Amino acid sequence: MRIFDKLDCDFTKNVNLIFGENGKGKTTILEAIHMLSLSKSFRPGAKQNVIKQGKNSFSLASEITTSNNQKTKITYNIFKGQKRIKINDKQIERISDLVGVFPVVIMSPEDADIISGHPQARRNYINKLFSVIDKNYLYILQQYTKALRQKRETLFYNDEKQLEAWNHQMAIYGTKIWEKRNQYTLLLQKKFNSVWEELEPKTHAEIQFISSSTKSEEEFIGMLKKMSKKEKEVKRALFGPHTDKLKFIYKNKSLKDFGSHGEKKILLSALKLAEAKLIKEKTTITPVVLMDDLFAKLDKRRSIAILKMASKHNQVFITTTDSQAGKLIASESNKVTYFHLDKDLRCYEA
Repeated sequence: MRIFDKLDCDFTKNVNLIFGENGKGKTTILEAIHMLSLSKSFRPGAKQNVIKQGKNSFSLASEITTSNNQKTKITYNIFKGQKRIKINDKQIERISDLVGVFPVVIMSPEDADIISGHPQARRNYINKLFSVIDKNYLYILQQYTKALRQKRETLFYNDEKQLEAWNHQMAIYGTKIWEKRNQYTLLLQKKFNSVWEELEPKTHAEIQFISSSTKSEEEFIGMLKKMSKKEKEVKRALFGPHTDKLKFIYKNKSLKDFGSHGEKKILLSALKLAEAKLIKEKTTITPVVLMDDLFAKLDKRRSIAILKMASKHNQVFITTTDSQAGKLIASESNKVTYFHLDKDLRCYEA
């Protein structure tokens, strides 16, 4: 995978600190763990980029032990573009069968889009999280997305009967999405507030969920009828859950517009800790926390505070090139195990 021909690691249940120079594959290890959870990388780029250059396949294999000593085997193989995933030696037919089996929470530089990117990045974030905690949400979202895609295509042909049919489908699944989103965003806000109060009690921050949600299919269809003329003009669907917004407030201002890099990262870290708490509450499974380059753009005090909160109940993986950061972590916790990626791309306990 990426740069490795083969890599075997047996990690601890507490804090696993993976260190080494840039380009040695630290992030690739986190990427592999993430793929075993959600079948895809958290890094941008084409899917085939995970395969080492010059190869046409790769394999991942894991044995996961839960807190009550139950073992789950997950394997992931790609050969000539064909993906095969097995759970306890049984091949799954749908990716949705993997979602939620082995939940992970990722903190990485790629997450910056959740704060600073397009609104779709924030919708993608809550959709992924809510799909992990509720398989039915994932199914409803898939059906709504299908109807939305078909409606967008139909708007170009101005087929009234087809538009009416897809509007009806959007209303059925859109109202169900809103029902669940309103419930789960409220829970996420509560978890975030709890984390923030412990992490930064002297500074105000909050998550705002902005939606035009309706309570019934009839109301939904009524809104679509009101917007019908405008939608036909712009050839876009203008009403529904795909227009919801998530907004982050820091010191009573929009974090996206006025926050520094450090402020954005501390709030994003708090959001991810809240995510871990929500997953544990709704699924009873403790997620693994992956921290890619935790110490970038954060002072050491905040980095240690975040790590302490994450490692109270979760298995944690951290990557860093900073050996001093590793020593700092060790001075604060006796739960840290070091894994060194050396020049020969070997991972061993240091």
